[in-house]
Amino acid sequence: MSFESKTILVVDDSPLVAYAVGCQAVRMGFIVMLAANGEEALQRLAETEVAAVVSDVEMPVMGGFELCRTIRLLYPELPLILMSGLFDEERHQTALASGASVFLEKPITAAQLSAALSQELRPDQSPCANERNFALES
Repeated sequence: MSFESKTILVVDDSPLVAYAVGCQAVRMGFIVMLAANGEEALQRLAETEVAAVVSDVEMPVMGGFELCRTIRLLYPELPLILMSGLFDEERHQTALASGASVFLEKPITAAQLSAALSQELRPDQSPCANERNFALES
């Protein structure tokens, strides 16, 4: 699947993690924008159309769960992928309830990111067809 010319927003307060995830996405053909927290992510979304958001959960100012809930209100069809170094069933359920369609355990691999983005951005899948119950574990 070609992702060329599609922009994704990577949100993480760790510059190293944001860079690593962004580099993986660039290798897949994406244009990547970065944000350091949920508030900054919402500012970026207001300025630029993106194909998907990949966000950390634990961040200062506005965390990933709150960001997901806000995005669901403002951009209901936008694919949301959450990632966290703290991965358990309770967080997974909270991620889904917040509006994420995929919840990944950090560190995420290029294969996991590619699979998640492919699942969310399938050209034959209408936005309403998102099951919002897809999760990848390492």
